[in-house]
Amino acid sequence: MDSFPPEMTAALAAYDEGLRLVENQGDNTPVETLVDVLLLRDRLQTLIHSADLESAYSLTISPEAQSQMGASSLSQFLSHLNQSDRRLKAQGHTIARQVPLEEWRSLLRSSEDAWWWFFQVPPIPPSRWDRYDWLWSALTVPFLTVNFALVVEISSHFVSNQPDTLGSIAVAGQGAMALLSASATLTSTGRQVVEKILKSVGLPKRYWHETQLIVALLLFVLLLGFKGYLPQLAQSYFQQGFAHEQNNQPLQARLSYSRALALDPNAMASHYRLGAIWEQLSNFEEAERQYEIAKTGGCLPAMNNLSHLYLSQYQDYNRAAALLVTTKQLLETTLAR
Repeated sequence: MDSFPPEMTAALAAYDEGLRLVENQGDNTPVETLVDVLLLRDRLQTLIHSADLESAYSLTISPEAQSQMGASSLSQFLSHLNQSDRRLKAQGHTIARQVPLEEWRSLLRSSEDAWWWFFQVPPIPPSRWDRYDWLWSALTVPFLTVNFALVVEISSHFVSNQPDTLGSIAVAGQGAMALLSASATLTSTGRQVVEKILKSVGLPKRYWHETQLIVALLLFVLLLGFKGYLPQLAQSYFQQGFAHEQNNQPLQARLSYSRALALDPNAMASHYRLGAIWEQLSNFEEAERQYEIAKTGGCLPAMNNLSHLYLSQYQDYNRAAALLVTTKQLLETTLAR
């Protein structure tokens, strides 16, 4: 290749030397060295496009040898360059991982012909778990549906009466969790938000579908657990109502007993005490209704109060007497156990 202009020979030699450094250092190659190699490749391409090879040959080769050596020298140069380019392509993944190629392409306004500026980061090999992403997504949707149903059911217990602070927090919290969980799976905006969160915590993308399913499952368990806790929460409202009743606060007692029954309609003690409050407030029709419900649950004090109500308000001695007999029989049966 002595027939070529010196700058072309020097550029190719520098290109080869840069490639040698990259091959030796691998992923530890400084970014500056990688960029220098790409710029040297730019330089070679510019020289090839701008050089008048035929004129250059005529300066260094005799007319008799030009016909024999010109083609041979050009072929040797291009063959050497082609081999060097293969070495560069072999380092393409290393370059793409370490050099911000998009920024350099924009700076140099490189065209697609300058292929060395268009190396791509190697794709991450698919995980065996990725094959089941369709399954995780398919399982997530029914859990989200059940979660919404649980939120609606639980919330209805709180909003059926005037909700207090606890009830408002419970309804808002459940709704927010279910809404976020559903939007993360069913809407593009929700998925984008969740993806940003998952990226910020460093969770690999291959685990995102599994994570959404786990979140839906956890929410399902939380909602189911909270639903199971409602009777205990109702008992706390019953205790509040009883305390208000002892403090001669019938209106507050009525509200607490109503909240207790909204959470646990089968709490006969709450029906009984709420009936007593309605009787105290002279709403005898509602008092009778609450006593009747408590009576069906076998609440003896409610039966006793109901018989008294039959006597004092309706003068229905027959019903009162029959109810007292029934109450006495139940009491004897209970004591005999």
